[in-house]
Amino acid sequence: MAQVLAQNRVATAVPQLPLDVQKQGAVTKKVSTASRQALGAAVIGGMLASTLIAILFVPVYYVLLVRLKPMGRTQEEE
Repeated sequence: MAQVLAQNRVATAVPQLPLDVQKQGAVTKKVSTASRQALGAAVIGGMLASTLIAILFVPVYYVLLVRLKPMGRTQEEE
């Protein structure tokens, strides 16, 4: 549907352009559904991966770092 609207807009706009520009031509290209599916899969995969990293790995690394290097002063230092 969006492609049809874009093509209609181009067809409406071309006669209003100067002759030099009309001679060069205005071209619209269709985007295949396969490329949209691949892009959608990449976006969803990236969102899932970042969510898993944020939910699982960040807290685990935080706990490990806290155990390795205690923060603050202890009674022995005073």
